[in-house]
Amino acid sequence: MKRHAQLEPGKVYRNRGGGEYRCICQMLANKDDYLMRNEASGWTFEACTITMYEDGSIEWDYSKNGRFD
Repeated sequence: MKRHAQLEPGKVYRNRGGGEYRCICQMLANKDDYLMRNEASGWTFEACTITMYEDGSIEWDYSKNGRFD
């Protein structure tokens, strides 16, 4: 079972397809979108419409505005 996620800023989440991502903050324009950072590479992006699975892993429909900070 999956559901739309409410992420906690500062917490690290495991992507269902691999990798760990830190939630930076929820986006103001769309409450289903979050600013995320890949823990290994530092790639920061807006993850749009995040889904969380029963095991705590997440995935998103698409991302935008990616960059290295």
